[in-house]
Amino acid sequence: MATSAGSVQLWQHDGTLLGTLKGHIAPVLGVAIAPDTQLIASGSGDTTVKLWQHDGTVAFSPDSKTIATGSSEGMVKLWKRDGTEITTLIGHSARIGAVAFSPDGKTLASASEDKTVILWNLERSVDLDKVLASGCDWVRDYLRTNAEVKEEDRYLCEGVKTQNAAQ
Repeated sequence: MATSAGSVQLWQHDGTLLGTLKGHIAPVLGVAIAPDTQLIASGSGDTTVKLWQHDGTVAFSPDSKTIATGSSEGMVKLWKRDGTEITTLIGHSARIGAVAFSPDGKTLASASEDKTVILWNLERSVDLDKVLASGCDWVRDYLRTNAEVKEEDRYLCEGVKTQNAAQ
């Protein structure tokens, strides 16, 4: 349910309030729940659309290529837009209440119910495409030619660019 206070309230069928998603600075005008995920989208009069995880929070990087999610277990995960997990950032001991990228996308802030805020330096994060390309360059021939490799595993690197193409 959207509210005029800039938040979204989540209710059970029996009328029990499950929680309130706060973050807009103007009335929420619409809410949608993705049928195939636990993502909730809310649009507001503040001209923003926010994506929320059912059990945490979510944010897009400034270039929209990376998504950060925070969970009730205290983990922050980085994802590619296609849903591929990049990495898990561990450092909180309680539910993540908010994640936000810096304007340049080089830092991610996560706030937790453990009363801490962590600033993650994403410049040091490994580029997943380069890691996959390097690993597949190294193992590609082995997968194709080794008789002990299962048939379904022979194609693990199919579609992964070579390291030179990934740079």
